[in-house]
Amino acid sequence: MSARTTFFVLGQARRGGALHHHLADATLLAPARTAARYRLYSVADRFPALVETVESDPDAVSVTGELYAVRLRTLADRLLPAEPPELELALIRLSDDSLSLGMTLRKGSSGAAVLLHGWTDWLDYLRHR
Repeated sequence: MSARTTFFVLGQARRGGALHHHLADATLLAPARTAARYRLYSVADRFPALVETVESDPDAVSVTGELYAVRLRTLADRLLPAEPPELELALIRLSDDSLSLGMTLRKGSSGAAVLLHGWTDWLDYLRHR
């Protein structure tokens, strides 16, 4: 038996993205959004990053992504090794108040991160930059 967990994806691992192949054996559960308690950043215009904040933060948004069921082995062997060092595994609160694993900006890695004011979808940001 292979243990599974949910994994929230907001960047290039989404359907149609350049890194989606890392999710080849994962199951798309649904389009998803985070709770409105995250700031969305661009790290050197290479990848997105979430930072959890409070809902009263004026820069807090609900970020668009996809929710997958992934095998823990896939997470350990393919997904996490492909993540940039500026990101770390964390619990993500979704808009329905459920929790999922996902990636957030590693504390101390904010040097190249730029807040994307008003943006809630990384792929939309890429299309319009």
